[in-house]
Amino acid sequence: DHVTRTQGGDPGQPRSVGHGIFCSLAAWAATSDQKYLARARQIVEKGEQHQDRSNGGMPYPSNFTFQGGIVGEAYYDWVYATGDQKAAQYTQRLADWMHSTYGDDLGVTVGMATMLFGAAYDYTGDPKYLKLGVNELEKWPLKGMGGRGLKAFAQVHRASKRFLWMLAV
Repeated sequence: DHVTRTQGGDPGQPRSVGHGIFCSLAAWAATSDQKYLARARQIVEKGEQHQDRSNGGMPYPSNFTFQGGIVGEAYYDWVYATGDQKAAQYTQRLADWMHSTYGDDLGVTVGMATMLFGAAYDYTGDPKYLKLGVNELEKWPLKGMGGRGLKAFAQVHRASKRFLWMLAV
């Protein structure tokens, strides 16, 4: 209860939006208590409002694209659980914003962006998102892990599996 009540409200720290959605959905799945689904909806709406004020994106003061990727993954789980097509559109907007803002320089945590492109592809069927995701999968070993070690390695491997799962669903 504490985490779902206190986390997920700071779009200035985009991952907190994603983590709040993940946590609330997990609590809902474990208990079937609708208060957790309602909390997840509040966080999704807060994220969408922030995107509306930010040209569709989730700006963060550095090129850590994993922050936006976490939000996109959480939106994907929300859409998967609820069928909320509005959130699917915000996921696509986030993917578009990330690509237009960062282009091919998605930072060392490219795996999270890969998941975001996979979600956008799953929703739209637009091959540009498939291409963006595959391009990231192909180049991440060449970028190295930026000295980030195991955490970055794990993020990319987790994201690449989830990206491929999104293509198969």
